[in-house]
Amino acid sequence: MRKIKIIQVLPTINYGDAVSNDALNIYNFLKRKGYKTLIYAENIDKKLKDKVEKIENLKKQRDELREKLKSQNNGEYGTIPLDDKQSNNKEIENDTGGKTGKIKEMLVVVLSALAVVIIIIIAITAFRIKNESMKVSEKIENKQAQEEKTEKEADQKSDIEVVVSTPQTPGTATQGTGQNSSDPNVVIPQTPVLDAVAQGNQQAKPEEEIKKGTEYYTKSTKGPVNIRKTSSKNSPIQDELPDGVVLKFIGKEGKWYRVSYTVNNQTKEGFVHVSQIKKK
Repeated sequence: MRKIKIIQVLPTINYGDAVSNDALNIYNFLKRKGYKTLIYAENIDKKLKDKVEKIENLKKQRDELREKLKSQNNGEYGTIPLDDKQSNNKEIENDTGGKTGKIKEMLVVVLSALAVVIIIIIAITAFRIKNESMKVSEKIENKQAQEEKTEKEADQKSDIEVVVSTPQTPGTATQGTGQNSSDPNVVIPQTPVLDAVAQGNQQAKPEEEIKKGTEYYTKSTKGPVNIRKTSSKNSPIQDELPDGVVLKFIGKEGKWYRVSYTVNNQTKEGFVHVSQIKKK
């Protein structure tokens, strides 16, 4: 007799029923092959009581087996050892878990390396942007310094103007006012006094009169021509004009001409240094 035991469980077994006949055929076949086999059912036909047992007997055997295992394992239910197939399945699961862990570790390494590369790229980009900004700022500062230097050189190289005291007569210009009594469009610029003795007692000549409305045009070799709000290089820049823009003379303050000009169909007034204009 083989050790393995095969049990069939049915809710009801009847004589001549198709399902019951199949269960009985399996029962007889297993018996012939030497297996220990039993049939349990809730409802049993009277003709089959010798071959089928009540389901209560199976429950009783289950409880007895539990108590037996409990007594063998110090008050706890024992576990049935795994067969070879179950053991193999468990080994496969362990292998799969190990491979999954390795994949996770590799993924962490790859992501960490990628993060480092991204940080390096961001740092290099920020460094380049900072350098470019510094270069642009340096160019702007150099340009402003060059403009101030040009204006200062122009002031130093300009001719010393002389004012000659002459008797005033009707129709002549009034010294220091810049206005002509006979012609309101004629302006005599105010000039500093030159020491005639220091110049070898040479006779000074009055500066040429500039008529109001005389046309000049912008001319600069270093960038645009700056039109300022007042007659000072520290005055805010009102406009930056390219070469060739027509300027109309209004008045003069030192080395600064007050002029009018047209930008975008709008007439404006401002001050321009004599070094940045040329007479037409």
